[in-house]
Amino acid sequence: MQDYWNKQYETDDYYFGKEPNEFFRTFIDSLPAGKILLPAAGEGRNAVYAAEVGWEVEAFDTSPKAREKALKLARERDTNLRYELQDAQSYNGPKDYFDVIAIVFLHLPAAERRAFHQKMVSCLNPNGGNLYLLAFSDEQLGQAGPGPADNSLLYSKQDIIADFKDLQIDMVQEEEVNLKEGVGHRGKAKVIKLSALRHQHEQASDTFTI
Repeated sequence: MQDYWNKQYETDDYYFGKEPNEFFRTFIDSLPAGKILLPAAGEGRNAVYAAEVGWEVEAFDTSPKAREKALKLARERDTNLRYELQDAQSYNGPKDYFDVIAIVFLHLPAAERRAFHQKMVSCLNPNGGNLYLLAFSDEQLGQAGPGPADNSLLYSKQDIIADFKDLQIDMVQEEEVNLKEGVGHRGKAKVIKLSALRHQHEQASDTFTI
């Protein structure tokens, strides 16, 4: 996959654009700045935006070209972030640390996905750490528009609810959006959005909004 993404990112243009994803922007703007982790951060559009508005940003991706362009964008915007070359399977971040983890369009096969999501739960601040996820739904398969063409890389609401059952799930919903994010994400797509909290001394909630 590293070779695939390096190829997508090899031009001077930003494959997914330079502006943050709208779902990401909305929740970042609603929270006090703290420590945030962005897995599979790509060319840095979300990471750089978070840094611009005061967040302490850690990000990672497998693509050296993505990292190069993300750091270039950070310099253009006169801000700083920590960006490592790393894949999701081998990432071992600090436990009980991040105030927010934002997983935006990272798609993994089922076994890898479940293991990675559990790892992300353990990295959250146990006193109210927020986890946000945005992913292409399996309802997108075969539809015109963006998203993986491989069903094993698409998610269902049931997948997401099961993966994050140890968190307080405040919102999980499937909806159709019209993406206008560079050349990489253009057109209508069915996506899943998740918002969840970690509380160390409380049972995870089984109530949420659909």
